[in-house]
Amino acid sequence: LSSSTSSKITIARPGGKFQPPAHHFLLKVHSNIQPETVLENNKPIVKLNTTPDNSTAGWFYNSKQKIIYVNSVSQNNIDIEVKF
Repeated sequence: LSSSTSSKITIARPGGKFQPPAHHFLLKVHSNIQPETVLENNKPIVKLNTTPDNSTAGWFYNSKQKIIYVNSVSQNNIDIEVKF
């Protein structure tokens, strides 16, 4: 992300016969700007004070690295749309 326009990332739930174990997603998005909010499936998610780990849902912007970290609230059994 490099301007004030919004962006979104869509993660489709698994299809077919193979069913992977339930898990969350950790996104790392390079961005020159910190988002005001991050939405997952049109619901705001919590802004964290540090980089999220696998057990903490929420988002964090590292201004030194210029990376937005998002650990999904939802698991891989549904479609997930993340908006910045």
